[in-house]
Amino acid sequence: MTPEARRLSIPGLLLAFVLSSNSASAQSISPQQDSITTAIAPEYDQVSKGHRFWFGDNYRNVWATPVKMRVFRLNEEKGGLKITERGGGQQTKSLRLEDASGKEYVLRTIQKDPEKALPENLRPTVAKDIVQDQISASHPFGAMVVPPLAESLGLLHAKPEVVYLPDDPALGEFREDFANAVYLFEEREPIAAGLDTDNTEKVLEKLEEDNDTRVNQRAVLRARLLDMVIGDWDRHEDQWRWRQVEDEVGDYYDPIPRDRDQVFFTNDGVIPKIGSREWLLPKFQGFDKEIRDVDGFNFNARFFDRLFLMELGEEDWRKEIAFVQQQLTDELLRRAVREMPKPVYELSGEEITSTLIARRDDLQNQALEYYRFLAEKVDIAGSDKHEEFNFSYQPNGNIDLKIYKIKKEGDRDRLLLARTFTPDHTKELRLFGRGDEDLFKVEGSGKSKIKVRLIGGGSADTFVVTEDFRNPGRLLIYDRKDGDNKLPKGNLAKLRVSNDTIVNYYNPRSFEYDVLMPAATVGYNQDDGILLGVGFNYVKQGFRKDPYAARHRFIVGHALATNAFFGTYEGEFPKLIARRFDLGIELDARAPNNTSNFFGIGNGTDFPDEQSIRYYRTRYDFVNGQVTLQRLLGPKFKVYAGLAGQYYNMDPSDNVGRFINTYSEQNPGLDLFERKYYGGLIGGFTLDTRDKSIMPTSGMYWNANLRGFSQLQGEENKYGQLQSELGLYFNLGSNFVIANRVGGGTTFGDPAFFQLLYLGGTQNLRGFRNFRFAGEQMLYHNIELRMKLFDFTSYLFPGSVGLIGFNDVGRVWSDEGVDESGWHDGFGGGLYVTPAELVLIHGVVGFSEDGVLPYLSIGFRF
Repeated sequence: MTPEARRLSIPGLLLAFVLSSNSASAQSISPQQDSITTAIAPEYDQVSKGHRFWFGDNYRNVWATPVKMRVFRLNEEKGGLKITERGGGQQTKSLRLEDASGKEYVLRTIQKDPEKALPENLRPTVAKDIVQDQISASHPFGAMVVPPLAESLGLLHAKPEVVYLPDDPALGEFREDFANAVYLFEEREPIAAGLDTDNTEKVLEKLEEDNDTRVNQRAVLRARLLDMVIGDWDRHEDQWRWRQVEDEVGDYYDPIPRDRDQVFFTNDGVIPKIGSREWLLPKFQGFDKEIRDVDGFNFNARFFDRLFLMELGEEDWRKEIAFVQQQLTDELLRRAVREMPKPVYELSGEEITSTLIARRDDLQNQALEYYRFLAEKVDIAGSDKHEEFNFSYQPNGNIDLKIYKIKKEGDRDRLLLARTFTPDHTKELRLFGRGDEDLFKVEGSGKSKIKVRLIGGGSADTFVVTEDFRNPGRLLIYDRKDGDNKLPKGNLAKLRVSNDTIVNYYNPRSFEYDVLMPAATVGYNQDDGILLGVGFNYVKQGFRKDPYAARHRFIVGHALATNAFFGTYEGEFPKLIARRFDLGIELDARAPNNTSNFFGIGNGTDFPDEQSIRYYRTRYDFVNGQVTLQRLLGPKFKVYAGLAGQYYNMDPSDNVGRFINTYSEQNPGLDLFERKYYGGLIGGFTLDTRDKSIMPTSGMYWNANLRGFSQLQGEENKYGQLQSELGLYFNLGSNFVIANRVGGGTTFGDPAFFQLLYLGGTQNLRGFRNFRFAGEQMLYHNIELRMKLFDFTSYLFPGSVGLIGFNDVGRVWSDEGVDESGWHDGFGGGLYVTPAELVLIHGVVGFSEDGVLPYLSIGFRF
């Protein structure tokens, strides 16, 4: 067997973790031994070339390289350390230690265990092995490079050391979980004796309580710029401590970055690179010479940066960027990287150094791009003490903001914040007064494109807008209607007052990224063949827009059997009109080569065995759209009304030798081959009490709508249509669900053949061809028995499998055409599967007098 054949891939990783003979856990230590040479996790390097292609080279060779490190003994370290508590996150284990003087230290694992970070149903699957394998993308010695760099920038920092913790009896109850492993050892709070530190939550509480509490935001920015240079993407609020210093004003906090586990995090291999795209997990884009998506890279700090960098404008950023670039010299970067053990440096040091230099050189471009991302929408919160928020609108469109502390007597005390906002960078500025009485003062005759929202607190606030103010359309004031607030005239600002306390609510973690994600659809039926569609979902966020300000879904698709194309668009804009009405837009385009069946009109139309289905297929372009205003009248009930339109065009050359030509000859006055436009109105309601939309087990869904259209040219034919469907779901227990649906409609006026009600196929009558029967009236009933057979946990993914049995019954009525009495009956069954509970795929076979027809689709029909 060749060496390559002996290498492992994902399925062998767990075995490698257990059996690796040269791993840290396999070492034995004598009582006199003060050092050991060991590899942290050689199993990461025992994978095939194919594995490396798909999952990357990463730092596998670094994890597998034996490195000399000090043996760490609790009773001998720092005069003796005792364990005070166990800590760690979802992937890291740690021990908090304390010496005789009370100074605290931390031992934190370098190797990670991702199992707890995964949903429980994914833990027995390949997902766990993949995530475990991708720990190799983190550099196990990267944290050692940080101290010289932080020191040069004047930042507080710990000085980590890589140590080996043997099977030490002093571990006591933690011996089994912590012995025989490699750890980072460092001070928990690297500050001078006599000073205190707080966590981020405590600092936020103090900032809210008192405006004399301040944060060194320039130091925060300096630390965050260093994060971008060294590629540390995991900088959420828990990754910081804060040194507290008291001066003549109050508490002053300096940041202490900690937990440098993700320094130099790389991204290699096909699958990780796909996973780091903007629409998935861009924070994992990796330590390259250029940050591809700086906004996505900083995802984990999305709340932190908006809380602790809001005082600083572009010039402040430029100064700090220049300082960081000046301090991080080539010589310093090379020296810092050499802090890693020599064998490790020989493997990755030169490449890391060149990447650091490139990222430092490009820092101004990357950091200013990120500044503009932060500056686009800015939230600034006051405290529970008195403040004055002073806005001065400048002739060039800028807004100068100054915030003052106010004495009890009402006079200004000192300046708390001063920043200028430019419309080139800022679209929206939100000021939250929070507690106590605040003054919001707006002055200046300049016009600005910046939207300003002033949100008062729970006490009596005063809003003053000078008479020469010329920007009322972009100034919005929020406060209690039933309070003692002093509000300006309605012509000077938009007043958003309410008796609900939510109007004053401030959520420091409300920011959400806009999301652009690819979308796809797939299906199969006998008429269209395989249906493939691709597109995107785009979600736009907005102020107090829950769950979003706008949602767009666009799909274009192709039916392989008929060469037909289709496109759909759905747009939803919650509370867009008068803060009460949602706007909905739907567009369904069936073109070019749209193909649908037409067997004639009536309940008894024939489909002779000897006749090809192609004869009954009709090609025409059809576009249907509507724009509606929607209103929720409760959490489950929605009404809507709006405008609708239709476009139709049939080319006779596409329909030569088909039934539609015979129908046209029999009805010469219908002008089937002329282009037609229709306009009309639509209104309806939806009642949805289902427990789940994808796989409901109880509740009901009722939708009804009335629409009317008039032809916009020619003879101006008019028609109207009333349609309704009601779905009921009953949970019988023991994994049994009965799903019922009754639907139908009626048409009045002069509809064209493509505007009739159609019965058949995937929509309402399985076992029959799509669009099998057409009429002015229609009624159908669908019933399904859905029975979950079993849950499964495979190595690839977990899921569940179920059985479906169905019976569909329906008919149409028509004043013309073939209208034999009788109900059409289709029945059948199949299976459904829900892989990883992410999507439901179901396939069934339907039987009827027309034949046997298979169907495959995503999601249930109802």
